[in-house]
Amino acid sequence: MGFWKRLFGRRRDALKPQRLDYLNEALALERQGDFDAALTSYRLALRDHPTDARVLQNMAIAYTKTNRTDEAIRGGRRAPALLPEAPPARRGCGQVGGTRAAGARGARPGGPLRRWPALAVLTLACGNLAGGDLDRTIAIDILGSLTPEVEEGDSLQLQARAVDARGDSVPDAVIVWAIVDTGDVGFTVDTTTGWVVASHPGTGRVVARTRDIRSGDLQVTVLPAPDSLAATSELRLTVASGASASSSLEVVVLDTTTEPGTELALPEKAVHFLVVEPPSGSPELQGFFLATTDTVPGTDPFRVEAVTDQLGLARAVLWRVSGSTQPESTVVHAVALTALGDTTAGSPVQFVVLFEND
Repeated sequence: MGFWKRLFGRRRDALKPQRLDYLNEALALERQGDFDAALTSYRLALRDHPTDARVLQNMAIAYTKTNRTDEAIRGGRRAPALLPEAPPARRGCGQVGGTRAAGARGARPGGPLRRWPALAVLTLACGNLAGGDLDRTIAIDILGSLTPEVEEGDSLQLQARAVDARGDSVPDAVIVWAIVDTGDVGFTVDTTTGWVVASHPGTGRVVARTRDIRSGDLQVTVLPAPDSLAATSELRLTVASGASASSSLEVVVLDTTTEPGTELALPEKAVHFLVVEPPSGSPELQGFFLATTDTVPGTDPFRVEAVTDQLGLARAVLWRVSGSTQPESTVVHAVALTALGDTTAGSPVQFVVLFEND
């Protein structure tokens, strides 16, 4: 047997593939700042070791760093139930704020169970801790979109709240905002109020901090503001006697300043179409209505809002009211506004629609 062992170098069972250490892999990915990949490794570690509290605790911490507070709280509440060495009434409630967590199986200095963050998450399930540990801030919760958009020349306020170990807001926490990216991002942010002031199109990442807690990144995008409106259909249209509606009254919303000399068509911009002739209250208004895509009148049959498509185009249509007589003509204005309420150049575009009546 000694000859064959020397010949092949090792025993057969030593050639079996070894299972990856997903927990340490996840910790290494976290140190590199790749939290999404770290969470994937934590999930694989949890699959292999579903009762390992260390995995749940570190996973909860990673969730807080990616601004997913609800998942962090759920993981933090589940972890203490997996620490059987602690007395039932205080299971998982070690000397939080000290140097170790009692009952943390396998905990060792420098090991995968990290000290302060892991203990902070651990307190989520410990309702009778002494020393106010449940008041410790463990995460920042961003209120609203993680990808806010603002039009150039406009402003918006970013909002966040600090969250303690109970999952409650920390009312006296001071939130500080900062732009992560260097260079010109097209906006500024007030560090204390979170007000973003957009100057020109661009994009940049913003984070919120309170003491040593940092939120995940917000991606702020400054959109170009409309500065021009032009007709893309005929300005004078006729509704034939047998037709139920006009052809489209069509306009395009443009940005002509972001790239000088280039007209950029802007999607998702509002254009207001309104009937200005016959005047309000005239009996002739009973013979038609204005609409975008509907074939029935809306709340205001003589004023509608259309949103530009990917080509920057917005449209409205005049419909006859069956059984009623239409005026010989009507005048419709199309108006585009900036986010600040300023009228763009080219507004209003004036359309004249003639009705042919039998």
